[in-house]
Amino acid sequence: MQLFCRRAFSSIVCNLSTCVIAAKKAADGSVIPNGYCDFCLGGSKKTGCPEDLISCADCGRSGHPSCLQFTVNMTAAVRTYRWQCIECKSCSLCGTSENDDQLLFCDDCDRGYHMYCLSPPMAEPPEGSWSCHLCLRQLKEKASAYITLT
Repeated sequence: MQLFCRRAFSSIVCNLSTCVIAAKKAADGSVIPNGYCDFCLGGSKKTGCPEDLISCADCGRSGHPSCLQFTVNMTAAVRTYRWQCIECKSCSLCGTSENDDQLLFCDDCDRGYHMYCLSPPMAEPPEGSWSCHLCLRQLKEKASAYITLT
Protein backbone atom coordinates (compact mmCIF):
# COMPACT_ATOMS: atom_id res chain seq x y z
CA MET A 1 0.00 0.00 0.00
CA GLN A 2 1.43 3.39 -0.97
CA LEU A 3 0.25 6.68 0.49
CA PHE A 4 1.44 10.26 0.67
CA CYS A 5 3.87 10.30 3.58
CA ARG A 6 2.80 12.78 6.29
CA ARG A 7 6.28 12.54 7.83
CA ALA A 8 7.92 14.08 4.76
CA PHE A 9 7.78 17.76 3.87
CA SER A 10 7.78 16.95 0.16
CA SER A 11 5.49 14.79 -1.92
CA ILE A 12 7.33 11.56 -1.14
CA VAL A 13 5.32 8.42 -1.71
CA CYS A 14 5.88 5.97 1.09
CA ASN A 15 5.41 2.22 1.34
CA LEU A 16 3.99 2.00 4.86
CA SER A 17 5.29 -1.50 5.51
CA THR A 18 8.91 -0.43 4.92
CA CYS A 19 8.79 3.26 5.87
CA VAL A 20 12.06 4.48 7.37
CA ILE A 21 10.94 8.09 7.73
CA ALA A 22 8.94 7.40 10.92
CA ALA A 23 9.93 9.37 14.00
CA LYS A 24 12.78 7.96 16.07
CA LYS A 25 12.04 7.75 19.78
CA ALA A 26 14.25 7.80 22.85
CA ALA A 27 13.90 5.26 25.67
CA ASP A 28 11.57 7.66 27.53
CA GLY A 29 9.27 7.87 24.48
CA SER A 30 10.27 11.40 23.48
CA VAL A 31 10.95 12.09 19.81
CA ILE A 32 14.61 12.39 18.80
CA PRO A 33 15.02 15.44 16.52
CA ASN A 34 16.82 15.21 13.17
CA GLY A 35 20.30 16.72 13.19
CA TYR A 36 19.80 18.31 9.77
CA CYS A 37 17.37 20.65 8.04
CA ASP A 38 14.67 18.81 6.12
CA PHE A 39 14.43 21.71 3.67
CA CYS A 40 18.03 22.43 2.63
CA LEU A 41 19.54 19.22 4.13
CA GLY A 42 22.23 21.33 5.81
CA GLY A 43 23.46 21.07 9.39
CA SER A 44 23.26 23.75 12.04
CA LYS A 45 26.09 25.73 10.38
CA LYS A 46 24.82 25.86 6.78
CA THR A 47 25.83 29.50 6.29
CA GLY A 48 29.00 29.32 8.33
CA CYS A 49 27.18 30.90 11.27
CA PRO A 50 25.46 28.62 13.78
CA GLU A 51 21.70 28.53 13.32
CA ASP A 52 19.94 26.22 15.77
CA LEU A 53 17.44 23.89 14.18
CA ILE A 54 13.78 23.96 15.20
CA SER A 55 12.42 20.43 15.61
CA CYS A 56 8.88 19.06 15.54
CA ALA A 57 7.86 17.62 18.92
CA ASP A 58 5.78 14.92 17.19
CA CYS A 59 7.92 13.61 14.32
CA GLY A 60 11.39 15.07 14.93
CA ARG A 61 11.67 16.71 11.51
CA SER A 62 13.83 19.82 11.75
CA GLY A 63 14.39 23.09 9.92
CA HIS A 64 16.54 26.18 10.07
CA PRO A 65 14.47 29.21 11.12
CA SER A 66 15.57 30.87 7.86
CA CYS A 67 14.41 27.87 5.78
CA LEU A 68 11.09 27.91 7.67
CA GLN A 69 10.90 31.67 6.97
CA PHE A 70 10.49 32.40 10.69
CA THR A 71 11.14 35.87 12.07
CA VAL A 72 13.42 36.31 15.09
CA ASN A 73 10.35 36.77 17.31
CA MET A 74 8.61 33.67 15.93
CA THR A 75 11.78 31.62 16.41
CA ALA A 76 11.90 32.69 20.07
CA ALA A 77 8.19 31.91 20.48
CA VAL A 78 8.33 28.36 19.05
CA ARG A 79 11.12 27.50 21.47
CA THR A 80 8.71 28.06 24.40
CA TYR A 81 6.27 25.23 23.57
CA ARG A 82 6.02 21.83 21.84
CA TRP A 83 6.20 23.11 18.26
CA GLN A 84 4.64 21.01 15.47
CA CYS A 85 5.70 21.05 11.83
CA ILE A 86 3.16 21.71 9.08
CA GLU A 87 2.55 17.97 8.62
CA CYS A 88 1.87 17.29 12.32
CA LYS A 89 0.15 20.59 13.19
CA SER A 90 -3.01 20.27 15.28
CA CYS A 91 -5.41 22.81 16.76
CA SER A 92 -4.09 24.28 20.02
CA LEU A 93 -7.65 24.40 21.39
CA CYS A 94 -9.24 21.04 20.48
CA GLY A 95 -6.02 19.07 19.87
CA THR A 96 -7.10 17.46 16.59
CA SER A 97 -5.61 17.80 13.13
CA GLU A 98 -8.94 17.10 11.41
CA ASN A 99 -10.16 19.66 8.88
CA ASP A 100 -6.67 21.01 8.28
CA ASP A 101 -8.15 23.30 5.63
CA GLN A 102 -9.79 25.15 8.55
CA LEU A 103 -6.51 25.63 10.49
CA LEU A 104 -5.15 29.15 10.91
CA PHE A 105 -1.51 29.63 11.85
CA CYS A 106 -0.56 32.45 14.18
CA ASP A 107 1.91 34.80 12.48
CA ASP A 108 3.67 35.40 15.80
CA CYS A 109 4.04 31.90 17.31
CA ASP A 110 3.03 29.45 14.51
CA ARG A 111 0.44 27.66 16.68
CA GLY A 112 -2.54 26.26 14.78
CA TYR A 113 -6.21 27.00 15.48
CA HIS A 114 -9.37 25.78 13.74
CA MET A 115 -11.44 28.78 12.69
CA TYR A 116 -14.50 27.14 14.31
CA CYS A 117 -12.68 26.57 17.65
CA LEU A 118 -11.97 30.29 18.11
CA SER A 119 -14.20 32.41 20.32
CA PRO A 120 -15.96 33.88 18.48
CA PRO A 121 -15.60 31.45 15.56
CA MET A 122 -14.39 32.76 12.20
CA ALA A 123 -16.29 31.92 9.03
CA GLU A 124 -13.50 33.00 6.69
CA PRO A 125 -9.74 33.28 7.13
CA PRO A 126 -8.62 36.85 7.80
CA GLU A 127 -6.85 38.86 5.12
CA GLY A 128 -3.28 39.70 6.02
CA SER A 129 -1.58 38.65 9.21
CA TRP A 130 -3.35 37.08 12.19
CA SER A 131 -2.28 36.69 15.83
CA CYS A 132 -3.71 34.23 18.34
CA HIS A 133 -5.14 35.17 21.74
CA LEU A 134 -1.91 34.12 23.51
CA CYS A 135 0.25 36.43 21.41
CA LEU A 136 -2.25 39.29 21.64
CA ARG A 137 -2.28 38.96 25.45
CA GLN A 138 1.52 38.97 25.54
CA LEU A 139 1.61 42.05 23.30
CA LYS A 140 -0.86 43.86 25.58
CA GLU A 141 1.24 42.97 28.65
CA LYS A 142 4.40 44.31 26.99
CA ALA A 143 2.61 47.50 25.92
CA SER A 144 1.19 47.97 29.43
CA ALA A 145 4.62 47.51 31.00
CA TYR A 146 6.11 50.00 28.54
CA ILE A 147 3.43 52.60 29.29
CA THR A 148 4.00 52.12 33.04
CA LEU A 149 7.74 52.74 32.59
CA THR A 150 7.27 55.97 30.64
